[in-house]
Amino acid sequence: MRSKNLTLPCESCGQLNAFPHPYIVNVAKEPALKQAIMNDDIFKYECAFCHHVTYYYHSLIYFDPQHKLFICYCENQEEFSHLMALQFLGDHLRDYIIRYCDNYFAFKEKIQIFDHQRDDRLIAIYKDMLLNEFKKTYPDCGRALAYYDSSSQESIVVISDHYGVKCYSFSESWYQSHAANAMLTHVLHYDTSPFVDEHYVKQLYSLNIPIILVRVMVMGQMIDYVVNANDHVHVGDHVEVTCHGEKAIGTISTIHTKEVRDVPHGTKFIQKVIPFVPPYERAAQVAVEHALTDIHGDHQTMQVGAFFQLLENCIVYLPLKDKDGLLMPETMEDRADALSFIPIFTNHDEIISFYDEHYTIAKMPFFDLMHQQLLPVDGYLLNPFSTELFPIDTHLLSLLDAYHQNTLVN
Repeated sequence: MRSKNLTLPCESCGQLNAFPHPYIVNVAKEPALKQAIMNDDIFKYECAFCHHVTYYYHSLIYFDPQHKLFICYCENQEEFSHLMALQFLGDHLRDYIIRYCDNYFAFKEKIQIFDHQRDDRLIAIYKDMLLNEFKKTYPDCGRALAYYDSSSQESIVVISDHYGVKCYSFSESWYQSHAANAMLTHVLHYDTSPFVDEHYVKQLYSLNIPIILVRVMVMGQMIDYVVNANDHVHVGDHVEVTCHGEKAIGTISTIHTKEVRDVPHGTKFIQKVIPFVPPYERAAQVAVEHALTDIHGDHQTMQVGAFFQLLENCIVYLPLKDKDGLLMPETMEDRADALSFIPIFTNHDEIISFYDEHYTIAKMPFFDLMHQQLLPVDGYLLNPFSTELFPIDTHLLSLLDAYHQNTLVN
């Protein structure tokens, strides 16, 4: 389990408490934590002063490398997309089942579904079918929802306003017949979307699921490949693909979409994206450093606007390393103040001179990085091997965020 201390005021006595804040749970290493998720203990906090107990449902990643499973719970879908962009710079999660949940109950439901080797997309269809039958039988039921439960045996539970809780035994024959359906098999093979909920079922019924394809110049031919939903590709990117049974490097010439039903059977996925990195001028690096020098001076608040505009389109590079099977940013520790910073660079040539082939280099706009709240750090160090250190700490980040919100309003 990876965690960071979280300081929260007690809602009863008001005293500040420092709690461990887990944000990644590797259940292959710590299997007991799965039960802590299922019974909510992982979100349970007890005040050290008055012993009041409260629950704080923060973002959490359920990571199971043994069963190739990655489930992310957070309320902000953008955070999840940024995290996936980091992971798909390497090969770490390409053969994983990846799911996003903005609801903690859905998060726990996913864990139960995959524990029983079920496909949650088929379960979503099954729940929708039962819910429709329930509403036909009980038209005055009011609001109703269905969820999968395996606490005693597999069942679908329907909860409604006027009829309480009703349990339906799980139909193995229904599940197996749909799992063997040729069209569904085709759809589920090419659909790699991490968002599987009631909205997804409506898309599935209509086969209205867009799949991204790229036309790749490889071995002197133009060949179409499917792009994983979590990959970020651009025309000109180099990609690793399989061509005539061999691994090869090709270049993306065009990007287009097709409905999943129209994707030709046998179309292969790209294996890895190798982003095109354009040369970056030293002038941009100097400009950012000078602006940061000014902003740490006496006229800090007056300089925020100019610094924000400079950073808005600034591309930064950061080193990622394999940590327990996930690509995560490298950090630099300030042991005196117990702070943790992510090193970032404005020059690609400079970062590769300090971080060898054991690291993956991520490239992204600074503001995309700034809003990755799933990665609990105390800030960033800009060009950390320069003669001066330029920290972008939490205070400065909050000023930048406030300026951004004010800009949106105005």
